[in-house]
Amino acid sequence: QPEAARQCNELIRLFAEECAVRAAGAAKARLAAAEAKQKQQKKKNKEDEFDEAEPSDPKVVEVRLSDLDSGWILFNLMSSSTPDRHLLVLVLDLNPAWWGLQTDTDVCRMLQSVLTFANAHLLVQPGNEVALLGVCGEQTQFLYPAAQSPPGGVPLSQQGPAQSDGAKLECFTAMNDCVKDAADSLMRSVQPEKLRLSVCMAGCLVKALCYIARREREIQPGVRLASRVLLLRGCRDEASQYMALMNAVFAAQKRQIPIDACVISSDSTLLRQAAELSGGFYLRLPRPSALLQCLLSLFLAEPAVRQASLTLPPSLGPSDSRPACFCHRKLVSIAHVCSICLSVYCSYTPLCTTCHATFPKPQLPAYFNAARAPGKGGGGGGGGGGGGGGKSKRNSKA
Repeated sequence: QPEAARQCNELIRLFAEECAVRAAGAAKARLAAAEAKQKQQKKKNKEDEFDEAEPSDPKVVEVRLSDLDSGWILFNLMSSSTPDRHLLVLVLDLNPAWWGLQTDTDVCRMLQSVLTFANAHLLVQPGNEVALLGVCGEQTQFLYPAAQSPPGGVPLSQQGPAQSDGAKLECFTAMNDCVKDAADSLMRSVQPEKLRLSVCMAGCLVKALCYIARREREIQPGVRLASRVLLLRGCRDEASQYMALMNAVFAAQKRQIPIDACVISSDSTLLRQAAELSGGFYLRLPRPSALLQCLLSLFLAEPAVRQASLTLPPSLGPSDSRPACFCHRKLVSIAHVCSICLSVYCSYTPLCTTCHATFPKPQLPAYFNAARAPGKGGGGGGGGGGGGGGKSKRNSKA
């Protein structure tokens, strides 16, 4: 009896101790869970306070990297999504033979409007650059920057913050004087007997693309440069420039360089194709006196901003995409195309001048001519069949 009672009391004590240990562990676990929940709530409150303390401008966001660094890192989303600099290359038609025929405008007014537009482009962003090329007949020349000036001119961001407004205006005045003097020199250098109502726009466009490629190589690493070309043309189209112009347009399309075209005279089929293929904008001025207004309202903004924020004029309908023949350099709708190199000819030729492939004489024109002759329809058909049989015989021999 006493021994059994002692053993029972010992078991009760052990059971009580085990229950106490388990109760203490459960209490400790509940306390740890409560502390974790409290920490999570505090962390959530801090995140809410951080969200409320963010700047109102959604383009600038501050991110705190507490695990890596105790400092603050500022990410400017505007600079990460848009280029740091914008290069605008203006190609100007300075043909005195065409400008001399105009009664409501002249080349001096055109230059003044273009210079105002170029100055506005430089003032939009401190890092913007501008270049002007003049084309007169078969000659092309850089009007700005000059040979002694740095490429792209001197951007406003490199002129120093302590420079006064008067000094900045002097820079614009120097650029305007340089462009006017270079344009006057270019127009005087052309011989009068060589002037025509057309200009070598393809050669000037190629020179503009080469200048853009050079500026992209010379730019500092990490700086993004967005380039575009604006063609200002007054003369008529020259069909002989079709191949050279299209090659330059395809090169600009591959490098994602938009080509804008502003035509003062009649519509330009070639420049309209160039603008559509490269992602630019084509505009024919309603009147020459509205040049400055159209430049500032339509061509000052970048292509992305232009498509998103501006109401552009309505489309002029489908563009004329007719090619130019390789033989006479004229636009054609129906032509003979070489099956080897895809060269286009306005009339039949037995030999392709590009790949030197030989073509058999076509039989369809003879068939149609014989069918049109009165009273000889059957004979014409037989002649056509005979011709076809001769052709198949030659093919079998070959």
